[in-house]
Amino acid sequence: MKTTKNKIILEMKKSAEKMGVNFEFIRRTYYLLKKDGKEIMFTESMPETTNAIVYRLTENKFLMNQFLRDWNFPAPEMERYSDIEQAKEFLNKYGKIVVKPERGMHGKGITVGLTKNSHLKQAIDFAKENDPYKKVVLEKFQEGDDYRALVIGRKKVFVAKKEPAHIIGDGENSVEYLLKKRNEKLLKRYHVKKDEVMTRCLKEQKLSVNDIVEKNRKVYLKRTANIKSGGTPVDYTDKISPQIKKQLVKIANKLKIDVAGFDVMTKDIAGNKFTIIEINSYPGLLLHIYPTGGKSHNVADEIVKYFFFPEKF
Repeated sequence: MKTTKNKIILEMKKSAEKMGVNFEFIRRTYYLLKKDGKEIMFTESMPETTNAIVYRLTENKFLMNQFLRDWNFPAPEMERYSDIEQAKEFLNKYGKIVVKPERGMHGKGITVGLTKNSHLKQAIDFAKENDPYKKVVLEKFQEGDDYRALVIGRKKVFVAKKEPAHIIGDGENSVEYLLKKRNEKLLKRYHVKKDEVMTRCLKEQKLSVNDIVEKNRKVYLKRTANIKSGGTPVDYTDKISPQIKKQLVKIANKLKIDVAGFDVMTKDIAGNKFTIIEINSYPGLLLHIYPTGGKSHNVADEIVKYFFFPEKF
């Protein structure tokens, strides 16, 4: 019998079986949910109702950005990288930028908050290494906090604030020791691994893994808040403003997408101003089910209810 260790699929299986919906694992990330003659195929959190055009749009950061801007939704200024001189002009224009792969997931290949021309080539090469077509985009840096908003059924919105992986110095122990203690305290899914990205991030803060960190100093281990990179989520579902929620639901309806994750930057999630950085058509669910702070929301239950028990959704 085929089985899976994929944590999102296991959460969906648990929710389906709890509600009397048959779960049938197919292979890799694919499975069926079935009840009373109705079948919906999924790959991780993405249902078959997500059409190919929308999937291709959300997969391509540049195209999705252009569509959002054409539709007058808040999205950052962005250009496709063509050559180093163009990149320098873009950086000089905005002062602080993000360099990222045009396609890609889990925060791989992204350099955030770049301010120096001398760092451009390294950031561009890093992005190219993580893009299947070696394509890179340049994005104006957005001030504010990083949130993931999950929209289910083009109606319900669940929000988690994501913070990049970090440690707090105690004046006695090294970065490496504090990292070990951090990982021991958190669930495995939020662990941080020592890698080149972490080394570079520490170097920007004039630190190495062997350095003692002064008391109360906050040291970032990664620059992106992506959960796969060790970012930690805190639930903010009850704090998002009706105005921002309304706009996210409007986009989900415009795209006709039933399950979508929005990466949102804002200085105040309870306010009106925000920017949509990316849209993910098969978003993570675990940061809402297992936040490191705030209320847990079983969003897998909500997905199952939306498709099989609409009267309860």
